[in-house]
Amino acid sequence: MQFTGRIKSISELETGETRNGKLWARRKVTLSEYCSRGYEQSFRIEIYKTEEYTRFLEDFDFKVGDTVKCFIQGKVSEHNNSYFNNLSVFKLEKIWKSKKELTYYHSSMEWVAVR
Repeated sequence: MQFTGRIKSISELETGETRNGKLWARRKVTLSEYCSRGYEQSFRIEIYKTEEYTRFLEDFDFKVGDTVKCFIQGKVSEHNNSYFNNLSVFKLEKIWKSKKELTYYHSSMEWVAVR
């Protein structure tokens, strides 16, 4: 599933180290879109990275107000007669417009985002 919306907020970068000594980085990003009935829907995703840590720090160029295309995959699981939803974002794609050519370009970042 995919939708196009805007970035509403971006948290400060959080960093740390796992018990195994691997570095990790995380940001929380709130995305919003206007549904067909005219009201805004928002949801928060958490972008979490343990591999290519420095690339995550250097390449994160999303800003509040950017138009993005968000690719989502969903999974429903059952355990002891209880059902659990898990949505994960596997790609955010930034969309911008070139003033010279008036065409749309895409820059994608394939970081795994959960929650």
